[in-house]
Amino acid sequence: MWKKLHHLRRDRLFSNTGWMLLSEAIAKVSRLLTVVIMAALLTPLEFGIASLALACHELIRVFSRAGAGARVVQCDANQLPVTAANASLLQWLVCLGLTAAQIAAANYIAQFYSNPALAPLLTLMALTYLCYPIVAVKVFMLQRQNNMQYFGLACAICLSVDNIATIIFLLLDMGVMAVAYAKLLCAVAWVVIFSRVKLKSYAPSFQLTVFKALVKLTIHIFIADALRVLRSQADILIAARLLPAELFGLYSFAKNAGVGLSQSIVTAYVSGLYPFLCERFRAREVGQARKKAFTYGAAISVLFIAQSIVAPFYVSLFFAEQWQSAAVIVSILCLAGIPAIFTDTYAMLLRAANQTFNEVVLIFYCVACLAISIWALQPQNALALASASLLGGAFWCLPLLFSFIQTKFSSGVFLKKVQL
Repeated sequence: MWKKLHHLRRDRLFSNTGWMLLSEAIAKVSRLLTVVIMAALLTPLEFGIASLALACHELIRVFSRAGAGARVVQCDANQLPVTAANASLLQWLVCLGLTAAQIAAANYIAQFYSNPALAPLLTLMALTYLCYPIVAVKVFMLQRQNNMQYFGLACAICLSVDNIATIIFLLLDMGVMAVAYAKLLCAVAWVVIFSRVKLKSYAPSFQLTVFKALVKLTIHIFIADALRVLRSQADILIAARLLPAELFGLYSFAKNAGVGLSQSIVTAYVSGLYPFLCERFRAREVGQARKKAFTYGAAISVLFIAQSIVAPFYVSLFFAEQWQSAAVIVSILCLAGIPAIFTDTYAMLLRAANQTFNEVVLIFYCVACLAISIWALQPQNALALASASLLGGAFWCLPLLFSFIQTKFSSGVFLKKVQL
């Protein structure tokens, strides 16, 4: 047993995942408290407005995570200086464009949802994009070195600043604007913490051949990440149009109290998985990396099942009477999050292998399954919408099953069994 524990401590994927899980655990303690305070101080209508603003912001913010960073993590050592310098330039261009785009779109989004309160929230949160390029290259270099201890703890501090600041601003009676002010503080904390990293940074520069290759890769990763955020937020966006305000607030609460908490585990795992896969792929250990990735994914899915079981207990324990009817919805949404673990694991394998277009196709398929499921069932209440999300997610694993069968056939495993 001691040998196994020692081996696990030296296992790169276990270490990466462990530090990122610790990061998320620290942050989610404050997140749980934030949800409790929001539920206590905001009406269901206000809770829905805040959730919708955050969903729209997250959908746009995904583009600030320039796909060029994935290339910095992945590339060979001789390509690193020029790749990092061009990636820095691309990050600045993208974030400046996103700031302008979100500010320009804020009023249109508010009009689409017939909710003027969304516009100032989105406008203020757009300013956060200006902070990320300042330390982008150092963040990429940390991931390349698999230094997830510093990266994970830094992320935990930033997310905790976001959550605690939200609570403070809510207690100061700032209403739904509290979430926007907290996002600004979180962005400032991000810059301060990562600027202290003792790693070489690279000033922005332009080299046409390298920059064109980065743009192509970035477009693929942009689309994949945008679709991934859309996949996680599609039910919220649809519910805002489909359900009455009170039921939308109830569903938003269930999403935050359920998948909003357990989804952080998937985020932690995927964040630690990609640097590990890149390192293993450079060492030509693809098969071992693939097996280990799905083994860890299966282990994490058990946590989702456990949360689904205990959800009715912690909802009744921590939340007021008006939210008790959401307990079953929380349980269903926890189970609906399981397919995301396996699809994101497979997506990171595709990304590490430079098959980013196939990653786009995979995540688009997931979004389409979810949308078709909701469209076919036409849910009229929060429970039905959660059930539709669970049904749509069940179809996400079909490409993984086909890939598994194809791998087994290509390796001759099935043929050997037939001969026996």
